[in-house]
Formats: sequence, C-alpha cells, structure tokens
Amino acid sequence: MPGSRPFARMRRVAVTLVLVAATSAGGVRLVAAAPDAEAQKKINAAIERGAAWLVAQRDADGLFDSLIVKDREAYRIGVSCLCGLALLASGESRKDPGMLKTLEAVRRADLKLAGNRDRRTYDAGALLMFLTEMYRPDPKPAGDRYAKAKVKDPCGLPKDVQTLVQELATWLVSVQLSEGWWRYPAYPPGDLSNAQYALLGLRAA
Repeated sequence: MPGSRPFARMRRVAVTLVLVAATSAGGVRLVAAAPDAEAQKKINAAIERGAAWLVAQRDADGLFDSLIVKDREAYRIGVSCLCGLALLASGESRKDPGMLKTLEAVRRADLKLAGNRDRRTYDAGALLMFLTEMYRPDPKPAGDRYAKAKVKDPCGLPKDVQTLVQELATWLVSVQLSEGWWRYPAYPPGDLSNAQYALLGLRAA
C-alpha cells in the first residue's frame, strides 16, 4: 500500500529526487575539474546503484510512493515523475517497459485529478518535465553535413501528448497569482517552491 513503508525510506527518496531534479533541470553547473578515471568509475557505480534502488521502489501500478504531508498521501504524480526523470538522467531507456508503465500511470492519474479539478502545481510542473523528456527526440548523428528540411511541427510530440502539454501549461498559467507567484491550494500566500516547479514545467512546455 502506498505510503505504508518506513519514513526513512521516504526521506531517502526525497533527498535523491532533490539532487537529481536540480541537475536534470539544468540548475547546477559543475565547475570543478573533471574526475579522474578511478573517481569516474566510482561515480558511475553510485549512479547504477541509485538507479537500481529507484527501480525497485516502483509499485506494480507503475507509480512510486507518495510523500506524506500531515499524515496524508500527497503529490504521487510529482514524486513518480521525478523518479522517472532521475532514471532517465541515469541512462535508463525511454523505451524501457517500466518507464513506459510509469508514463501511462502518471497520465491516468493526472486525468483523474483534472476530472476532479484537483490538480496541484508540483504535480503539473513535474509531469510537464517528465512528458517532454520521455518524448525528447534522439540526438542527430555527428558529422551529418546535409541540412534537413524544417519540420512543420517543431514540437515533435505526438498529438495527444502535445494536447496534454498545452492543457497542463494553460492550467499552470491560470492558477498563477496576480503578483507572479504560485501557491499551495489551501494556503493563500505565494510559495517559492511552487513557483519554481511551475516555471520549470512551463519552461519544459
């Protein structure tokens, strides 16, 4: 049952997600010298262990555990999307069956929230980042000398995904406060963390 595992595990998930989300969103620039071969080997091994641990936390429905806020489960879509982003950053294939299962699960979960008019800024922002990463085109082969004709749709997303991205972005804009912030649904003051996730989601869109 989601949320029934020990709190220590949830704290490890939260710490892992904060670190990976910061790096995958481009918010951290490394300025130190590149690690030597031995250090890089240790880094790669740590990433592989972390990715394997995350995969093991995925529930049968494709989602990851919710955060527990005031003894209630919350932000399961957002947590699942951040776990997905972490796995993509670790090198997991976008075509991996587990990743595709998570993708479909978060889409279904968002559809339910949208139907109940119960979306949350954190969930919407993280979902936008995850959707656009899952459908990011593969890089062009190096050394291709010939220019390609411009595609009519530079977005490159399947139509149903493009529609969802537009819907999520429109929703985020609609709940922005007049002074520019985003907030928790039940707490009127603007909140920096909510604003950050809204802007990261809009940037991805």
